[in-house]
Amino acid sequence: MPLLLPVLLSLAAAPLPQDPAAAPPPPGREVVDELWAIVNDQVLTRNQVLRHAMNLQRNPNRQLGVDEAMELALADLLTDMLFREGFRMSDIDESFLDRVVEDEMEKRVQEFGSVSAYARFLRDELDMTMDQQQAQLRRVFASLYFQWVALGYVPASGRNSFQAQIFVRPSEIARYYEEHLDEFRREHLVEARILQLADTPGAPARERLEEIRGRVLAGELDFTEACGDPGIGNLFRRATRGRAGRIQPDKDPLAPAIRDFLREARTGELSEPLELGNGRWALVLAEEVTEEGLEPLDDTLQLQIAARLAAEQRNEIIRKTINQLRRRVYIWGPRALEVLDRAYPPDPEPETGPAPAAG
Repeated sequence: MPLLLPVLLSLAAAPLPQDPAAAPPPPGREVVDELWAIVNDQVLTRNQVLRHAMNLQRNPNRQLGVDEAMELALADLLTDMLFREGFRMSDIDESFLDRVVEDEMEKRVQEFGSVSAYARFLRDELDMTMDQQQAQLRRVFASLYFQWVALGYVPASGRNSFQAQIFVRPSEIARYYEEHLDEFRREHLVEARILQLADTPGAPARERLEEIRGRVLAGELDFTEACGDPGIGNLFRRATRGRAGRIQPDKDPLAPAIRDFLREARTGELSEPLELGNGRWALVLAEEVTEEGLEPLDDTLQLQIAARLAAEQRNEIIRKTINQLRRRVYIWGPRALEVLDRAYPPDPEPETGPAPAAG
């Protein structure tokens, strides 16, 4: 075990932290922090973990409970400590990774067209913020560097030209698509807008809707504006100008006439006046129609699948590297060891055959 710093020696010599409920502090003293982990000569306290957990809970994309945030924070900090120790034992200045991560982030932003587009993709597809993605990239690039050095691919002196890339082959993307077709099935959906009127004395609803439809088709009247016009008197969600949202014609409860129209409607098609019963009639505009079927494997979907597969590869590379580093360093802390086992499950022990019989 490497020599510990003087402050670490004093901490390690003190009694190990206990459950405050089981061992209350002496009268007049207050526990302000606890030692949670040691990695060689690095120490980690409860307050450090708590501060990082509070930062994780500020992520608006993910709701974390206290226990979950604390476990993730402890795993994050232990991961960084192990990588830091790996570079130190290899006598390598890890600052070169900053350039690699910066270049990679810039390349990805260019692929998505803007910072906001990439941030939106991370949020929707990977449940990550830009900061979390940057931290993960730093860890995976560190992992790749350790792996490549161990294999002799990247000499330590050549790290200034180190390029860390994870390649996803087109065949892997196609195979993922074929094996997960259910993920890419689209329902028949119609974004619709409805103008509904009721018969009034001397003004049948059907005649009024036929007049409105004629004016819309002639370009004299905007249908959306008509749906919100108090003078026309739309009875269906006039405050939102008749917006019905996304409708599944074969599943959502609808008036029969509206269902029949939406089943066959095309994008931009405006219905004839449809009878709803009880003196009510409606015009329905199919603003956007999504046909039922498989989402095509176009460039956008290929990019999304590649990102998922690359994320899986990155996680596996980090898992293997962390477990290799764990075998090279001293780690203390029962809680820390349990968290590392859950975050980076060790490879199963190889099975050994029966001992040879004595001859």
